[in-house]
Amino acid sequence: MNKVALISGANRGIGKAVASSLAKQGNDLILVARNQADIEDLAETLQSQYQIKVATIICDIRDVAESSDQITATIAQMGGLDLLVHSAGIFHYGTSIVAKSQLNELFDINVVGAQQLTNICLPAIKDTKGRIVFISSVTGLQGFAPVGGYAASKFALVGYAQSLAKELLDCGVKVTTLCPDVVNTDMGKPSGLADEQMIDPQDICTSIDYLSQLSDAVVIEQITLKCRVIEQMMNVRK
Repeated sequence: MNKVALISGANRGIGKAVASSLAKQGNDLILVARNQADIEDLAETLQSQYQIKVATIICDIRDVAESSDQITATIAQMGGLDLLVHSAGIFHYGTSIVAKSQLNELFDINVVGAQQLTNICLPAIKDTKGRIVFISSVTGLQGFAPVGGYAASKFALVGYAQSLAKELLDCGVKVTTLCPDVVNTDMGKPSGLADEQMIDPQDICTSIDYLSQLSDAVVIEQITLKCRVIEQMMNVRK
């Protein structure tokens, strides 16, 4: 029987790459996103290409609690849940200049939505002693002048994930936060880095695959993926 993975924000960027990678490995998928056309096109492609089962749930992660019954029913129909990947997220520039509405949106999507979706999926994840992966950012570990609002939301996500990892330790559920630097997606394009200088979304997929190969004796709460070129620039400034 195939394992089942649920991916939020699966219609683009990191989420789409993760969905495609997991499908290639033979996992059945539950794809969550708010863009119906994109997510259904992806589901059809992955089903046809890899002969797996793919279910779609169309919802805004800010309102994911309203889809709780549908998500729970879909997990049951798919036979359980082994992996939950939180990839839904947004970005706004600004620290002192970030608007209150933008800050609210950052926290609603990047933090609260992830927490709410986790709560919906938790009974099923506990049943399989599965894994939860949060996609955060290096800005969730260190502040940067232009992105204080975004960093605040990612710091909050890291703190929540670390706490959840400790809470679920005795249940056998593994929780890991991935903290990448600039990833080669639409969100990363304004960075000014060349494609080859940014982290490839496949590196995120490889990190998740690595976690799945570890024994139950291993606990990894965080993986940080940095851009070599940025590290080199920072090293020169020292």
